[in-house]
Amino acid sequence: IIRGKGINLNNLPVFDTNKGDFRSNQGIKNPNTLGGNNRRNNGVNPMGQLTLIKRIMYKQSCLGYIVVDHLGVERKLSRDRVVELAAQHLLSNAVVQKYSQRESNGNTQLILRGMGCDIRNLPIVTVDENGNIVDTENSNDKSISVRAVKMKYGGILYNRENNTKLVFEPTDYMICTLDGRLKILKNSESKRIESLNKPLKNKTESLEKLNMYPVEIFGRPIQTLSADTIRKWPMVKII
Repeated sequence: IIRGKGINLNNLPVFDTNKGDFRSNQGIKNPNTLGGNNRRNNGVNPMGQLTLIKRIMYKQSCLGYIVVDHLGVERKLSRDRVVELAAQHLLSNAVVQKYSQRESNGNTQLILRGMGCDIRNLPIVTVDENGNIVDTENSNDKSISVRAVKMKYGGILYNRENNTKLVFEPTDYMICTLDGRLKILKNSESKRIESLNKPLKNKTESLEKLNMYPVEIFGRPIQTLSADTIRKWPMVKII
């Protein structure tokens, strides 16, 4: 009798030789929605690994991830589903770890950890309050919505993601993208800035990247700008 070691053999994927496919691999009916915990509607090949490539964020909360398989097919999955796949060792760049602090219901919390990568540095896709993904790349409006402020003093903007730095001068603009990346727009390009009289719909901010972009005003110590400070900057469009 063959017995599983650390696994229930009854839960192994089943390959149907008549159909030439796995019985649980039925695809996603609506690829534009987040996949839930329904294993029959997740589009995951149980014998292949997926790779996390993007995080799906609503404000500061991670709702799910965009994954890609070995054929290059991308899918949007909920965070719970991704944790489940990681526990089954079906993710190539993430694993799950048990958190030592127990929740009020007595269950041990599972934490998703990157393997060979930092999940927190994955590119971010933002969604609105209705769960609709904000797709600015496919929009007819090619402008970029950012927050911007005109600098009164010169200084240096450090980029710890790329290990670079950029010197800015008074009257240059510092802009902050929706995912919290800081950039410099020279005063000579100020014509590209278009003011917005009202907040944009379906635009949300996730400013977790701010700690990767410290700012040094000449004569002052290096500091990381807070999210509260950034949100006081006016929202503009870069055209």
